[in-house]
Amino acid sequence: KKDKDNYSLRGMGPPRKIHKVLVSIRSSNERYQVFLKWARKMIPMDNDTRWNSWFLMCSVAIEPAVKKAIQRYQEQYHKEFEDEDILTPGDWEILKNIVDFLQPFYRVTKE
Repeated sequence: KKDKDNYSLRGMGPPRKIHKVLVSIRSSNERYQVFLKWARKMIPMDNDTRWNSWFLMCSVAIEPAVKKAIQRYQEQYHKEFEDEDILTPGDWEILKNIVDFLQPFYRVTKE
């Protein structure tokens, strides 16, 4: 399953990076609680078959308090991540663009 996950997420850029952060956060209850304390909420986990789960994951991730918590998490647990998995300012801009693009579709599917 791990190889399948890596393959299916390859090339997905910033959403893949958020996914990897979530996998790390959820790898232990201690990390989960630390992140929850920093962000005051948990990022919903994406899944392979629902595009709206990716939208929700990205939209929560870019909220200022959550974004700050992700950055803090990646700093504190930097050994968990390859250099290319650290979110950059450009990645955050791409995530915002993804959310802006998908938001109308999300609204329509929820009506």
